[in-house]
Amino acid sequence: IREHLQQCKFELEHLEGHPGILPMVNIHLQSHVQSAIKQREPAISQLITTYNNLCDELLGMIQLQKAPPGAIPHCLYLQGIFQLDVDSDIWQDCEPGEGSSAPPQWLADETVHKGIRLMLEIDHCNEEERRLSREQSVLQEWFSMEWKSLHRALENEGQCRCQCHVANSHKL
Repeated sequence: IREHLQQCKFELEHLEGHPGILPMVNIHLQSHVQSAIKQREPAISQLITTYNNLCDELLGMIQLQKAPPGAIPHCLYLQGIFQLDVDSDIWQDCEPGEGSSAPPQWLADETVHKGIRLMLEIDHCNEEERRLSREQSVLQEWFSMEWKSLHRALENEGQCRCQCHVANSHKL
């Protein structure tokens, strides 16, 4: 659930972070991101319902002393979950029994948050560089084949002229 919501949040933040993109591209990108988020909502809602049902089962097991008392995580509420508020329980990364109420660094520390974004940007740049390298290799191979074809055509054209010249001189 958290992963799906994080993807939504980062998509929205990325969109909000680039308001100066060409207006038509920005409008298209904005509608695409909003559409993608809307498509995820039913799956996320179903996951939250399933998660809450499991929390209820775990609570029953705790009452029957079949599970440790501190094993119950917080239930999630559908209302407001898609507002992606940083104070929402969904962002709390605390495991049961940790005893720490401090939020995780990726959430609380802005430098870690920026570092994660920069790391993702570096990953995307490396991906793009590999793609461009493959494209360069393909283009070089294509150009080499075209160059050889051109040379063969020029050689054949020269032989063709010679043969035509010889054939025309015999007719005279």
